[in-house]
Amino acid sequence: MHNNIGGWMPEMSSPRDPIFFMHHCNIDRIWATWNLRNANSTDRLWADMPFTDNFYDVDGNFWSPKVSDLYVPEELGYNYGFRTYFKVAAASAKTLALNDKLTSVIAATATDAAVAGVTTTSTDNSKAATENVPLSLPIKIPAGALQEIVRQPPLPSGMDTMDFGAAQEQAASAPRVLAFLRDVEITSASTTSVRVFLGKNDLKADTPVTDPHYVGSFAVLGHDGDHHRKPSFVLDLTDAIQRVYGGRGQTDGEAIDLQLIPVGSGAGKPGAVEPAKLEIAIVSA
Repeated sequence: MHNNIGGWMPEMSSPRDPIFFMHHCNIDRIWATWNLRNANSTDRLWADMPFTDNFYDVDGNFWSPKVSDLYVPEELGYNYGFRTYFKVAAASAKTLALNDKLTSVIAATATDAAVAGVTTTSTDNSKAATENVPLSLPIKIPAGALQEIVRQPPLPSGMDTMDFGAAQEQAASAPRVLAFLRDVEITSASTTSVRVFLGKNDLKADTPVTDPHYVGSFAVLGHDGDHHRKPSFVLDLTDAIQRVYGGRGQTDGEAIDLQLIPVGSGAGKPGAVEPAKLEIAIVSA
């Protein structure tokens, strides 16, 4: 959103734009609204994630809350006029077990995650994707690893009924396939969004996100002068694999092909994107 708005928003000076506060407060309001009807994730990687020295308390001292400290606006001294509070999570044992495995894989390098029920494979990369030339990252999946996944029909997201707990329970009934894009170099970050597709041979910059091969998108807030380590991203490929490969049947050991293409964000032209490595983790339920 910062990059799409442009102006000050993609820069370190973004708080100068009044829309900065409208945008962030609206995200908080949407989350508070969602919490009225749904339980927050029980994933400890989420609930226990701290915001270290990002805030001050009323006495001017650093305050480092965890995500789970921020669920209820009223406990923080403000409200949106709601009359009820969030629901406490009551996930099943199967969902909790899958969440624990996903947490272990996401928190570590996937290929180093020695977790029962997790199959990993990886490939290095030294090429970049541009607006006119997508990057193709074929990777071979161990024989038979996707059979159970492609036999499953794509699951509803929960958006139709706003029952994300039920959708999560359904998702826990089959393995999940995660793609890790490690150490991603993005040029012209403030005007670049990266779209990810699966098995789209005729991929172009104007291929819509409604295409069944679409997996997801990512971008970074490119502040001038930032010298942090290159970011990494994780995307869930499960639904896209079911849509793309399920109809024709996945062959044992067949390679899947992940594709990246940068598109314009805001007023500028997109740059290039180059991940150093693609890792695939298949996490059983």
